[in-house]
Amino acid sequence: MEDRTRLHDAIVGGLITSGILLDSVSFAIGYFLIFLVGIALLQQYWTGICPVYKAMDLWEAREAKEAK
Repeated sequence: MEDRTRLHDAIVGGLITSGILLDSVSFAIGYFLIFLVGIALLQQYWTGICPVYKAMDLWEAREAKEAK
């Protein structure tokens, strides 16, 4: 479980960092990415469903299906 948490934090951190870097190039794109990550984090707080974890679950299910 710790590996999933570290991967989750890396993905979210990468998206926030990318948004900040894009902000230096294009004002709208960088802030839009940071806004989307912020909305996803708020949605996770209220619903308990994280889009990143949901995507990782789907990815693992796909890999398990291909391994059979």
